[in-house]
Amino acid sequence: NVNRVFKFLAAAAGALLLIGAHFWKLSAVPGLHYDEAWAYNFAWRIARDQGFWPLSAMSPYTSPWAHFWAAFWLLAFGPSLAVFRTSQIFLALAGLGALCLALPRHVRIFFPWICFLFPGLLLNHRFAVELNGLHVFCFGLFCWALREKSFALACISAIFATTAHILFYAIPLGLLAATCLGEVR
Repeated sequence: NVNRVFKFLAAAAGALLLIGAHFWKLSAVPGLHYDEAWAYNFAWRIARDQGFWPLSAMSPYTSPWAHFWAAFWLLAFGPSLAVFRTSQIFLALAGLGALCLALPRHVRIFFPWICFLFPGLLLNHRFAVELNGLHVFCFGLFCWALREKSFALACISAIFATTAHILFYAIPLGLLAATCLGEVR
């Protein structure tokens, strides 16, 4: 079917552009941000210092999930800014993939293009912190789990994200509020 082949090629081209944009000049643009530098050093300390298994990250109310993930990458591929950022890009791309799968089938062809054309994309993955890596992954997984009616997986992804950074509370609490308001009307 020509229509099916065209849709596949269009989605594949969008996905390749999206992936390419994530890795374009990864180590060069922009300069290292303070929070990103702190996260890199913290992940490297987890990787390097034997027995260092912290329970909190930058503040007492943030968990180091993203830092453990980055530490694994730094151990496996060596310490560098590109490796650190790639660890978070992998999470973000996996999250975008899960979010794409959560969308209705007829919309999925446009999703990589929409993400690719989003102006903040070129900066997002060059600021490798839990908000741009782990949260994207957890959000995509959360949405996909809700679509698949897997309440347990949705809760697990929300717990990992909210304990990593307080900002993720907006997602499940917003959904809860919208659901409750929908029930009231």
